[in-house]
Amino acid sequence: MTDMARRNFLGLLGAAALTGGPVMMARELWQSSWRGYRHGFIDGQGRVIDYSANKGFSTSEGQSYGMFLSLVAGDRATFRRILNWTNTNMAGGRLGEVLAAWKWGLHGGKWGVIGANSAADADAWMAYSLLEAARIWKDHNLGAEGHKLATRIADDESVAINGFGRVLIPGASDFPDTPPVIVDPSYTPLFLARGIARATNLPKWQAIAATLPRLMTTICRNGFAPDWAWAPQAPASPPAGLPETGTGSFDAIRCYLWAGLTAPETEGSATVLASLKGMARYLATHRAPPQSVDLASQATHGTGGIGFSAALLPYLAALGRHRLLHQQLGRVLAQRETSGLFGQPADYYSENLILFGLGGLSGSIRFDKQGGLITS
Repeated sequence: MTDMARRNFLGLLGAAALTGGPVMMARELWQSSWRGYRHGFIDGQGRVIDYSANKGFSTSEGQSYGMFLSLVAGDRATFRRILNWTNTNMAGGRLGEVLAAWKWGLHGGKWGVIGANSAADADAWMAYSLLEAARIWKDHNLGAEGHKLATRIADDESVAINGFGRVLIPGASDFPDTPPVIVDPSYTPLFLARGIARATNLPKWQAIAATLPRLMTTICRNGFAPDWAWAPQAPASPPAGLPETGTGSFDAIRCYLWAGLTAPETEGSATVLASLKGMARYLATHRAPPQSVDLASQATHGTGGIGFSAALLPYLAALGRHRLLHQQLGRVLAQRETSGLFGQPADYYSENLILFGLGGLSGSIRFDKQGGLITS
């Protein structure tokens, strides 16, 4: 995120008639949104709850985002509660030796793990958050936990493709682990891979980071990111039971978000951003992003929610598309509630996209060129 883009956001907040100094306004908006999220979605034990299902369930994704966002907020108590709950309930007290189960909730009248496979994106966010928390809070134990988890991810959730590079696969089981493999490009932000590689010096993570720009150039079509794609190319007869490829929607929206949050000086950042210009092109003639897009035909369906608009804010700023940024920011701010949450009712996934999107614009979430979280 450039200083010019951040100044543009501060100006937009002023135009929205918020009071106080512009930097204070932007930071307080994010902190207020974080407090609303913490109150609305994180219980006293440290369980992040998605209320979209009856009685609510928890995912390793939610736990990992909660860890990262509490780190950004400087909220060590919440970070520790989330980590402890995740370790106890999703990893049997052995996080790092094993990967966290991806889903926990009520099934058959009992609370517990209901999806035992891992989710590589959540695992990576947890490892990154542990490693950065260790650096920022000077806690060696967190660093050791993060290194152990990063090693487990590299060993169990990544695959080397001859002549192409190393990619993260979606989970440790139930997905092909020999090429060609199916990937979700939103699972591996460039800054995240660079940050883990820097903190651990693990060759496999260095290879994952180096491969990402090539992966995005290969699987994006017409400037749009897919939810799922084959790498390096689709097999003649794809196995049954795997996600459909060729469409970009709820997962792919994060690709634009991560590209916008990546420091422009990061190696490969410009290549990733250049592979994603289709969404900005679409917004030049539409007031809101689509809910889904067919990458080959560019046919779109539905209208994305405010979380989609928020996810695109850092991306549009990085591209210098300030008119489009103003339009999407206005759509988000129009649905802000006094609780600090957005929309009625507030939605877990949208709230996370909003916290990341507004965090990037306000400067609350920033990364250096090596993927380190900037806290000053």
